[in-house]
Amino acid sequence: KWGANLNIGYYDQRLEDFDPDASIIEELAADRPPIPEQKLRDLLAIMLFRGDTIDKKMHLLSGGEKARVAFCKLWLDEPNVMLMDEPTNHLDIASADALENALKNFPGTIICVSHDRYFLDRATSRTLFIEPPNMIDFDGNITAYFQKQREKEAAARAAAKPQRPQKKQSSPAKVEKPKPAQDKKDNPYKRPFGTLSNDELEKQIAQTETALAQSQQAFADPKLARDADRSRKQQSEFDSLRAKLAQLEAEYYARGQ
Repeated sequence: KWGANLNIGYYDQRLEDFDPDASIIEELAADRPPIPEQKLRDLLAIMLFRGDTIDKKMHLLSGGEKARVAFCKLWLDEPNVMLMDEPTNHLDIASADALENALKNFPGTIICVSHDRYFLDRATSRTLFIEPPNMIDFDGNITAYFQKQREKEAAARAAAKPQRPQKKQSSPAKVEKPKPAQDKKDNPYKRPFGTLSNDELEKQIAQTETALAQSQQAFADPKLARDADRSRKQQSEFDSLRAKLAQLEAEYYARGQ
């Protein structure tokens, strides 16, 4: 339920609501009451637009540059609630850092959906996990949440682990023949990464997270937006890496790591 006196701003990752023939500073000032040029320049400087770059036409901008203009327009609206849809999708490292610094000084509430865990850890202090029909409200960032879940699962496994019965000294212990793998209910060969050791699993997770970050970074290339085939290939690679990471993490958490 929305409270009273809210001014809601929305960042749309599609970045379509621009006049292609306007300059950056003209786009920022369009459809608004007169704003001092220095105020516009100061705001643009926060998002790394300085000097003559503010006169660059919108249709010449990369996806990351358009994203930074969109953030500037959003802050000019002075919302006290910001809804942000994948805000780092088109940003390079410097732009993402500039956004994080700007958000730290935002006095209102930010509701952000993102797959970028590094950004979420640095920019958020509360996490909502939607698990239909329920929602988990966690007071902390996403890394803290997963750490707490791992601790809970480890404690539950330790508590449920049966005590080994003491062997009787009077007779030798009966040695049971190992059952064939196919008779086991939990067959690791049926899981995508079930046969990896814990060390191998952690290494794969780290490597996949790095590859995912690099793949996401590639979206900041201005040439990508003009090459449909390359763009589709890049999106396919990103989706595959994200699916792989989800499978690796599912295996990791299933083991109570």
